[in-house]
Amino acid sequence: MKQTIETKTAETVLETPFSVSVGGKSYEVARPTLSTLIEVSKFISQLPESIETVEQNDDAILKEVLSIAFDCGYLGDIVAILILGSKGIKPTTKAITVKKYGFIPIKKTISVNPQAELSQIILEELDPKELFNMTISLLHKLEVAFFLSTLIFLKGVNLLRKTKF
Repeated sequence: MKQTIETKTAETVLETPFSVSVGGKSYEVARPTLSTLIEVSKFISQLPESIETVEQNDDAILKEVLSIAFDCGYLGDIVAILILGSKGIKPTTKAITVKKYGFIPIKKTISVNPQAELSQIILEELDPKELFNMTISLLHKLEVAFFLSTLIFLKGVNLLRKTKF
């Protein structure tokens, strides 16, 4: 079902939360923040650069994809950060009960990395087309164009400022 421009605008202004489903589990997508964009850009910079120069025949595409596929694990991290947001990716510790001796529970503390866990699920459960569509959808929610226009505006303000010689 296509959304009208009014519906999209209302959702953006009201910051209507939405969910995505990965591996049969639903995740509420975090509100887009500048911090999330910064975290995502760290992983985008790790992606292989040779993708842009691929010829448009099937053999060249297959050869290129197979040669760089190992380095594309960052795609799972990118989508995980876009879903969880910068606040939701911080590793935490969790106490779990390992054994019970009579009435005394023995607890163990483990480290939980939500980004790594979700990234692994994304890479295992989504096919390439689903991953692409989800990435594009989530990037649109980040309002990257607004961020860019703000940077351009601030750069222009800096250029207009008087300098001393």
